[in-house]
Amino acid sequence: MTKSELIDLALKDPLKFEADGLFAELVKEETGLEFPDLREMIKRVYNINESSLLEQSDASLGIIGKLNKRSTEKRIKKYNKKIDKGFRDINDPDKKMILIEGDSWYQFPISLKDITDWLLKKKHYAIYSIAYAGDFITNIIYEGKYIEELSIHAPDVFLMSGGGNDMVGGYKIAVMVNPRPLENFKYKTIDELNSFDDLNTTDREEIFEGQQYLLKEFYSFLITIKAQYYLMFNSIAKSDLKDMMTIVQGYDYAIPSLKNHLSLRYPLQYIINKLVDTGRWLARPMKIKGINDRQLQRKIIKAMIFEFNEMLKEIAEEFQNVYHIDSRGVAKRKRDWFDELHLKSHKFKKVAKVFSMLIDGEITGKKTIRVLEYVD
Repeated sequence: MTKSELIDLALKDPLKFEADGLFAELVKEETGLEFPDLREMIKRVYNINESSLLEQSDASLGIIGKLNKRSTEKRIKKYNKKIDKGFRDINDPDKKMILIEGDSWYQFPISLKDITDWLLKKKHYAIYSIAYAGDFITNIIYEGKYIEELSIHAPDVFLMSGGGNDMVGGYKIAVMVNPRPLENFKYKTIDELNSFDDLNTTDREEIFEGQQYLLKEFYSFLITIKAQYYLMFNSIAKSDLKDMMTIVQGYDYAIPSLKNHLSLRYPLQYIINKLVDTGRWLARPMKIKGINDRQLQRKIIKAMIFEFNEMLKEIAEEFQNVYHIDSRGVAKRKRDWFDELHLKSHKFKKVAKVFSMLIDGEITGKKTIRVLEYVD
């Protein structure tokens, strides 16, 4: 099949595309797939134009945008200070140079301590972060800033987080869900989920129900994100940085909610929830489609996050030095969430601990590392 034919099938019948094992055909060098092709695929999935694709979430604008910029500047200043003092020492393998690119799980500029904030506490890390709340992986890869930074800093470790905003920004979830169960869905029986041994009985039941409401657009979107990660890591594998450790993460089972939460431990939570209009990412888009039942909303999101993580697990297996941190289940209750998309600081701390264990060589022999196997 030609590149054009493969792309058409991936967009029109993504379940057949995956079942026929055509992803390997799509990304092989002979096909000639390039980042601009994937950008066009994303535009076709959502039926949007170039300006909409370039648009970032409100978290990158206004007050939050200014806070993002200030936070990034403070992090880079701290990195430069370490470098100026002679941090890099090729004879000291315990010291780690880390480059971080991605979204708000690596950069939440106010009230919360995100993954990067916790890693910054490690004295043997020098962290250069260009992560930015609200960024889309489509724009991150297309603009390619990380390529220049990788070349300059030649880090020991590259942390990448992306795809969440592409999926939930601009009410895009409304394009991916159906108000009634579909006749044709991925898993025909719940027994097909038994092979995923990291799922418990409740997980299987909820994912099985939730996936019945996922339109083909979700699976087409997932193929485009998978291909973007593949092309990024394939280019790294062929570069001088082929021995660099690369770590990705796939979020946790988010809980749709329109409420602005009050918390004594997080006094700014209510204000920030109101400021960023929490609910616009998950709950409201589903309500637009007539999915008002909160438990069903949660199951649909759970099915999406399940598939997103399984996709990253497959990508990690493709490349020798790529690893996947699986954070699913870290936030067990609604009160563990700061808003619809972000964990509270004490939960991010648990995730960051496992990142650090992997970076420091305390975890070996695994391509996917489940956070819950190492923290309570």
